[in-house]
Amino acid sequence: MKTKSIRRNYLYNVTYQCFLLVVSLLTIPYVSRVLGPDNVGQYSFVQSIADLFALAAVLGSATYAMQEVAHVQTDRAAASRVFWEIFLFRLLTALVVCAAYLCVAAFSGRYRVLFWIQSMALAAAVLDISWFFQGLEEFRLTVVRSTAVKGLGMAAIFIFVRTENDLIPYAVINGVAALGGNASLWLALRRRLVRTPVRALRVMRHLKPALGLFAPALAVWMYTLLDKTILGIFSGDAQVGYYTRAEQIVKIALTVITSLGAVLLPRITACLHAGRYDEMRSYIDRAVRFSMMLGMPLALGIASVADKLVPIFLGERFLPSIALLYMLCPLPVLIGTASIIGTPLLLPLGWHARYSRCVIAGAVINMALNLLLVGRFAAMGVAFGTLMAESTVTLLEMRSVRDYLSCRKTASYFIRYGVMALGMAACVRVSARLPLTGAAQLAAMVTVGMAVYALELLLVRDPALAEARRFFK
Repeated sequence: MKTKSIRRNYLYNVTYQCFLLVVSLLTIPYVSRVLGPDNVGQYSFVQSIADLFALAAVLGSATYAMQEVAHVQTDRAAASRVFWEIFLFRLLTALVVCAAYLCVAAFSGRYRVLFWIQSMALAAAVLDISWFFQGLEEFRLTVVRSTAVKGLGMAAIFIFVRTENDLIPYAVINGVAALGGNASLWLALRRRLVRTPVRALRVMRHLKPALGLFAPALAVWMYTLLDKTILGIFSGDAQVGYYTRAEQIVKIALTVITSLGAVLLPRITACLHAGRYDEMRSYIDRAVRFSMMLGMPLALGIASVADKLVPIFLGERFLPSIALLYMLCPLPVLIGTASIIGTPLLLPLGWHARYSRCVIAGAVINMALNLLLVGRFAAMGVAFGTLMAESTVTLLEMRSVRDYLSCRKTASYFIRYGVMALGMAACVRVSARLPLTGAAQLAAMVTVGMAVYALELLLVRDPALAEARRFFK
């Protein structure tokens, strides 16, 4: 496989993430205004529970499956055998979990219809074979098909979701889009698989390693989705809606950084398998620098425009999300760094136990703070718990990979780009005094921020600019 493919895969992934950014920028304001905080909260609450069952249905094995395929990506027969073994294994576990989910759906009270609709998420999880193509480092196919399905889903939302009573059509559209997108990937399998004798399959050999990764996957769910479940139980649908939208804004900003981790995982796995350790270290160092270069201005940029962004982007009914954005704005730095050094490095190295300890520690802290603070501070308490959990996971993961990543270098990147981002944020706040209002004012602030930060990078002749041009050669 040509080395330049990682650059191409990254561009595919970034292009798709930029497309998702456009979709989010168009649909989130529309859905927020049409459905309102309560309906957004109901959907997010049920989705957080359905996602747990979807995770359990496949034992959180997507990352493991991708690694297994990456190990044999040049051997078509071996890749075919691994594919059928893992798919059949996931299908068996899904049948058990689906039975439990149907029981929960039957006794879910006023959320019952949403739970039945979200059963499509379980089916989508079982049919999801994107891990196979990602393990082969064939990102183009998954990107093209996902883009087409997302585009159709967005169009359907604008056509069928028109009033506050259209929560059910909104849920159906999302479910059908997820199911259809995953099912469409099966059409591309024939040219990539060869006939595999049934007697050659060893399905249950994947049970132990998959279970080993299910615990950290469950822990990740606990500190990324369980917060919405707890918030919905103790504080109501509206608080879930405020929190969900604030978190989504932050996650939108993260797309360009986290897409890098997705393409690094199969490449680092291949480097380790071939014994190219120096090449692997080079990938990680450059990726961390790139993550800091983008993460710091994103974090401080969100904080600088939050009070202008929320009323324009979400509407007046979501004003409580402003304070939540201030609390969550460091996440681009924390999650961006963890997405580079966590799954893409710890798992290929075989350090599953270290990875598990990191994310389980984050889950425990998140759960404890959520239960302690949600009663008094509602969404703000949950946001603080999320911030502390992500901080814990990132710091522990950095400590775990210190033999492969220089903490001193990482700290220098943090300080360097943090200082420049502070200068950018100051200029953004000054630009808020321009005689503009509404969307024009927000656009001017964002433009000023981007221009100032780019100018700072040019003035100091930052090496990351040159790295960006030749990244992943």
